[in-house]
Amino acid sequence: AQSGQPDRLVFARDGVFISIARAWTPQTNRWYHLAVTRTGGSFRLYVDGQQLGAPEADANPINDVSGPVHIGDYYHGQYYLNGMVDEVVVFQRALAASELAALHAAGSAGMVPPACVPPPAATVGWWPGNNHASDLVGGQNGVLQGATTFAPGKVGQAFQFNGGTDSVLVAPPLVRLTNQFTIAAWINPATH
Repeated sequence: AQSGQPDRLVFARDGVFISIARAWTPQTNRWYHLAVTRTGGSFRLYVDGQQLGAPEADANPINDVSGPVHIGDYYHGQYYLNGMVDEVVVFQRALAASELAALHAAGSAGMVPPACVPPPAATVGWWPGNNHASDLVGGQNGVLQGATTFAPGKVGQAFQFNGGTDSVLVAPPLVRLTNQFTIAAWINPATH
């Protein structure tokens, strides 16, 4: 959180437009399953399989992702994560609340065979963080930046970020987000 500002969970489609933001104060050193969906011109945020607040209408179309995507930081390191990220996954459709609840309920079984939840249809990117930054679905492999390492995660290993320049850089062209998508991941903040 910024000084004097409440804690918020934010999804921004670029460095200018915040698409949805909701009050949320995470506990440190605890795993959360976070997701954002977009469908029918509305965004929704989910924490641990439950919708966080009301949908946010946004009539602006989502442009194709033209620059790199950073896992672990935002807007050129101005906002960064000190903690871990595990099982980053992108779907080319908005998952139903029941599907997000199932991903959360899978817990440490995650989407990792053999005891996993089958990946939902339209999975187009999956960075599990299991000692590599490879995309297991779409071939858009990431590159570790800064001092990013790996640590025990929610499902196998996770990306470990200590703030600053730590991130995983996924170069374009990334999956096309279109106007229906879901982005989900397990997040464990060391600070907030």
